Amino acid sequence: MTESNNFFELIEWFQKNVDWLNQILKGDESDSINVDGDIKPSISKAIEEQKLAINAMIDAVQLSSGVFNDVTTGLSGTAQGEFFNVPSSKEVEHLILFRNDGTATEIKRYPSAKQVNVLASIQSKQQIAFRESANLLNPDDMLSGFRINPVNGMPVEVSGWSASGLIPVVAGGVYITNAHDSFSVFYDDSESYVAQLTVYDGRFVAPNTGFVRVSFSSITGFSRFFLGLESNVSDLTKPYGPLIKSGYLEQLNDTAISERSLLPRSMAFFKASGNLANFSGRKEGYYLNSLGEERENSAYCYWPAIFCNPGQVFTANQSMRFVTFYDLGGMPRASDYIPNSVSTFTVPEHCYSFQISTTHSSASTFMVALGGDIPVYQPYFFEALAELDDGTPIKWPTPEGNDLILAIDEKLGTGWREFSDIPSEYGIERIRETRQRLRSLQGGGNGALSIAMIGDSWTHDNGRWPVKFARALWNKYQPEEGNVEYGPSGLGWLSFKGAGSGDYPNGSIYWNSYFYGTGTWVSVNVGENSPDMGSESSSEAGAQIIMSGPRVYTDDIFTLWAEGGSGVVRYRYTDVDMWKTVDLSGLSAGVNQIALEAVPTSQSGRFIIEVVSGDVKLYGLYHQLPSVQGIICNKLGATGTKLYQWVEADSVAWPASMSALGANLVTILHGTNDQAANRTKDQFKQDLITLIDRIQRALPACDILVIAPCENQSGKTQPMGEYAAAMYEVARDERDVAFVNLQPHFGNSPEEYAHDSDRPWFAADLIHPDPYLGGFAIADAILKAIGE
Repeated sequence: MTESNNFFELIEWFQKNVDWLNQILKGDESDSINVDGDIKPSISKAIEEQKLAINAMIDAVQLSSGVFNDVTTGLSGTAQGEFFNVPSSKEVEHLILFRNDGTATEIKRYPSAKQVNVLASIQSKQQIAFRESANLLNPDDMLSGFRINPVNGMPVEVSGWSASGLIPVVAGGVYITNAHDSFSVFYDDSESYVAQLTVYDGRFVAPNTGFVRVSFSSITGFSRFFLGLESNVSDLTKPYGPLIKSGYLEQLNDTAISERSLLPRSMAFFKASGNLANFSGRKEGYYLNSLGEERENSAYCYWPAIFCNPGQVFTANQSMRFVTFYDLGGMPRASDYIPNSVSTFTVPEHCYSFQISTTHSSASTFMVALGGDIPVYQPYFFEALAELDDGTPIKWPTPEGNDLILAIDEKLGTGWREFSDIPSEYGIERIRETRQRLRSLQGGGNGALSIAMIGDSWTHDNGRWPVKFARALWNKYQPEEGNVEYGPSGLGWLSFKGAGSGDYPNGSIYWNSYFYGTGTWVSVNVGENSPDMGSESSSEAGAQIIMSGPRVYTDDIFTLWAEGGSGVVRYRYTDVDMWKTVDLSGLSAGVNQIALEAVPTSQSGRFIIEVVSGDVKLYGLYHQLPSVQGIICNKLGATGTKLYQWVEADSVAWPASMSALGANLVTILHGTNDQAANRTKDQFKQDLITLIDRIQRALPACDILVIAPCENQSGKTQPMGEYAAAMYEVARDERDVAFVNLQPHFGNSPEEYAHDSDRPWFAADLIHPDPYLGGFAIADAILKAIGE
């Protein structure tokens, strides 16, 4: 192959190989073709077998589980625990299999016939362009929490074990692994179980040509398994991934990447930077002892495992306080532990990975590198190669904006993230009601607009973005009304959650400092059926919740939200007003909205509600000025909440509260706490769909904007980019909603906007945006998304 200075000129080289490819793709099962001296069989038989297998699978699913028009029909037509199918709207898919768990839990997606052909084409290219990975263990095929039954070769659920997929082996081949406490089960060429079990410690000989499945016990401190043919292995730390054959360069195509048939991060297109310390993966507040056990100490942090070979030298730019070593199987080697501060060390015999503990204060600029020279700090990242190992140049497409990031932090998609896959926004034209009402308000018409903001602590603290967003709208559309600091048309939802107990009050769009309580109150943060899922309860006669400010109320209207069926309360607007009594026990159980008497024109901006008798549960107030048509912002953020907790609220009562609130635009900003809980992308996606469906049933004409947070600096293993992808896919393929992605608004990697960076848009807690910097960036991104 001739060298080229332009990536796209390689197409000409591929064109001359069309005949080879066509013969491989179109020949019958007996055809072969000589490709540069390499004999390749036709894959028509393989393609046909894939089609038959997938069609059989689809047929089996259809026969065993009913096919319904949509998820709602499927849930109503099946009992809890049963499975059902719904046709997919995606061209590359046929059916989506769900389980009825009270809500629909997505189990699997089945490809369409067209996608079978696409995958077969990709496989044919891989046959030409790639050579086998030295590491045969494909992590995508691993079953976590299972091991293979040696009696019948079938996976069985066993905690603390992982099992591989089928791995091809040759009779007499010697295979080695870096994991102890493992065993193998063999199968013949037809994948039928062979009644033979080999127990080994790092090595085994294949008794027959066919396949093997290997089971591994999970070992603390070990994170990457290796299995390979001994004759092909020089380094037991290599990740799984097919390598490019010498002289070939595979075209990167969107279909292959999006379907994960080709994984560029494992194809020698990228290399890690010289810094081996993954900043995003460190754990603060702990160090590791000689046995690899965590010991709590706020002065320290420890770093993810670094794979190595005995005799290698590693040097850091700062002191390494402790170093813990592990053997091939990931077992700690206490005798090799380094208990004293060092800046360089040589890997002891029998050690194949290590973890470093450092002081917290040195973490932001810590670097460790292979070799004896003291390294000059550079961040941990992946960069694109300029050429392959045989010298073939790689000319990357010139990125426009952030379409392709060529220096990639591993946290943003495990070493590979193409930002063109997740745009900064999508479906903005679906912000219909909002735009019409704003234009009407601007033109002097009836432009009343109600906005509800669902979220976690990013939305709970109004200073992080909600009040900045609200004031931008108030100042533009209602500047003449006054009160643009806290709402010309009213404060909207005033949550009582935490107001009496002082436990993280939710408050209003103008925050929570105007609420306080007397007496004993019990706060509930999630699980209630009020708009923000919170409540405040008391059975102490005389216990009060008091709101003072932020304005002097005159013709304002307050609506009390409270639980019916129990208790009596009374309220007044000043300390000298007559009390007005509300008998909650006479109302039906559930969330009730009670219109309170008008505010006296002479009062001074207070509201007092008091327990008279019984068990009282209060949710909040709704405040508005009926004489001023305009924009009301209802802040529903509840700190610490996860997306699935909103779905766990009652599927009838909570939507009824949203209907009563009457929002025209609902924003959903979630992901931070879901990430901390290791919620998978598929789980997060289904949670989001369920929440959207409930809101749209309650408010059929309202706009919904789903907002993906940017990655934080907490070092969680679940990439935030996966949630952004889930939100984008829901907007693109599943539901009539708009989407905005905060990642490109903040930067390409979390380090770019960390609190100690040149763009300190995040707080020092590593999790939240800084209210005075990142808060304005969020508000700006959302304002742009709604056309401002």
